[in-house]
Amino acid sequence: MYKAYWSYSISEEKQQEYLDFVSNELTPFFKSHGAKSYEVYQGLDNGKSLMYVAEMVFDNLETMRETMGKHGKDLEYDAMVDRFHGFTDDGGVKPGGRFEKK
Repeated sequence: MYKAYWSYSISEEKQQEYLDFVSNELTPFFKSHGAKSYEVYQGLDNGKSLMYVAEMVFDNLETMRETMGKHGKDLEYDAMVDRFHGFTDDGGVKPGGRFEKK
């Protein structure tokens, strides 16, 4: 099992729209493009935080590389990623890394 993580922040005004986008569009999209799962977690800071961490899980390294390698090469994939970035503050996403379960 392989996982990719990244963190980002979402303004308070966009949070509900973002969460709806994740549930209704982003998760089904990535699952239909090879991801076993796509989850987001909201950070906690005194009960209120705008920081999120996303986790995408793949069954194998080949599928992860194939799916994530579509960025910049597949118009549908790029459009979805661009919509995601439109929710983030300043379009900023910090890669968290890629991990393999041992």
